[in-house]
Amino acid sequence: KPQPAAVNTQHWRRLLGQGACSPQKTTITAHDNDQITNFPDHFAWTDTKPVLRQQARDMFAQHNRQIARLQKAHQTLQGLCNTVTFTSYNADISKGFHKIGHFTPARQYRTMTDFIHSLQHPRVRQLAWICFSEPLIANFSGLTDDSPHKVTAPAFQLHEGRRQWLRSLDQEPGPLLDYIDEHCKSRRLGLIFESYWHFFLKEDPDTTLLAHNLPVRDEGRTLGEFDVLYHCHRRDQSIHLELAIKFFMATLSPLAPGNALSYWLGPNSRDRLDIKWARMASHQLALPHRSASRAVLSNLGINSLAQEVAIKGWLFHHASGTPLHPNIHPEHPRGFWQHRSDFLQQENRASWRYLSKPAWLGDRDDSDKLTDKYLALAAERPVMVLSDNGERRMIAPDSWPASVLGNDSD
Repeated sequence: KPQPAAVNTQHWRRLLGQGACSPQKTTITAHDNDQITNFPDHFAWTDTKPVLRQQARDMFAQHNRQIARLQKAHQTLQGLCNTVTFTSYNADISKGFHKIGHFTPARQYRTMTDFIHSLQHPRVRQLAWICFSEPLIANFSGLTDDSPHKVTAPAFQLHEGRRQWLRSLDQEPGPLLDYIDEHCKSRRLGLIFESYWHFFLKEDPDTTLLAHNLPVRDEGRTLGEFDVLYHCHRRDQSIHLELAIKFFMATLSPLAPGNALSYWLGPNSRDRLDIKWARMASHQLALPHRSASRAVLSNLGINSLAQEVAIKGWLFHHASGTPLHPNIHPEHPRGFWQHRSDFLQQENRASWRYLSKPAWLGDRDDSDKLTDKYLALAAERPVMVLSDNGERRMIAPDSWPASVLGNDSD
């Protein structure tokens, strides 16, 4: 009769559970594996009784399944180790991909904010934030009851195609920098904000920028101007887009009773969110419906026009909490404000940096050390500061907001 092949005794002990068996040791050679797999068949040729032969087959089948489970567990653990390593060195990997010119896998970024922060060039980060961050107001229903025309917020998705475009621009930011240098000589935040939008709408394959800052005149009198006119190819629709970048601080009570938008006051003026919206609704958004505008739009080949409003910026809440108007985006960019004396008592100034107003759209790359000079400014007007972990805060004079309201109101 044929004689059974010799079995590696080391594997024999492991199969019988008589030795240590870590996941790393479950990988066996093809030769030895063949011996173990075929051992029951060799065993079947012996004179062992049929019952014992069946028990042997069952035993080896059970231990083979055990080995398969251990191998699968080992692969799972290995994957978890790789995931932990990948997450721990997320920033370094991101930089490495940028250096070698490959895009970073989308799964690396859990949120849009994570992706924006991964971009290396500060102007490219600004572009991404301006066009894709959450607006202050995303839902205009109930705010335009006096107008039959529907108004929406832009809904540009940060899909993979746009992410790849931003990554490419991050490596070669020249086109963006040249455009801003050529088209925006001002240091005013509003004009800088608009110029980034113009660049995006000019470059994005889904849109065509038709005009911007286009005046409408009637018998020599300027009635207003269109911030942006663009065509959306995906919807095959021309769009009138109004733009605003705003930074508001919360008062302790509404400045217009019953209007929750009136909690939000501009740092240095009487500008308020409710007043800004009322002006936009009654003036800018009404402009396309004036008879003088029809000729301007017709010259651009526009027969029908949808309307969008992008109000971006930050809302700085009071530490005691601020009631939110239902139309304010629940995930709007936010910070807190506090009086200068409270900041000096409660905070370590070494953990904060100063952002001048032209840099309010920027981040740490645009900031300065928070010195006594800048803290002295906070005694005169609100100043923006940025913490080491990216938190924004407004430091206001101890007399704010009465100092800008001209009375003793909160």
